[in-house]
Order: sequence, then C-alpha cells, then structure tokens
Amino acid sequence: MGCDSKRRRREDVGDTTISSSKKQKLMPMTGLEQTQKLLCCGILQELIDHRHGSVAVRIPDSQEVRRPMDLSTVKSKLERDNYSTCNGQESW
Repeated sequence: MGCDSKRRRREDVGDTTISSSKKQKLMPMTGLEQTQKLLCCGILQELIDHRHGSVAVRIPDSQEVRRPMDLSTVKSKLERDNYSTCNGQESW
C-alpha cells in the first residue's frame, strides 16, 4: 500500500504480495511493515501540508544536512518500498 490511496491496491498473502494490476506475478514482501508504512505516510503528509515551516518561509537554519532530499523523493522511495526501517539510514 503506497502513500497515495488511489494508487494500485495490494493484498497480503503470507510472505508475498499480489499487486491487483498484476495478479499472476508474486513479489516477495520487502520494506516496512504495512503499519509502519502507514505511519510514515501520515507523518510525510503532515510535513508536505505544513506551509509555514522554517524551510517553506526560507528562514535560515543552523542545522547542516549532509544529503538533503526533497519530500517528493522520500514519498516515491516510501511507495517503492526502498526503506526497510523507519529510521531511513540505509538511504544515507
């Protein structure tokens, strides 16, 4: 299940996932558990919707980000199951 509820629906079957668009092809379950993914999607959506954050209004910040990534990239990686844990360090 991706962050966008209108995207393709998946059904869990044991340790495999069946995509409704490709029922005959079985894919191994990878990435986050469904509850973790839903939680991450909710947090991500709150960040996307937050229009008055320091970054959105261009307030200088003293934090140094080593490898910046925009939220749309995080969302697409989350939908493609590129994260295996909630801390996301495997992408650093």
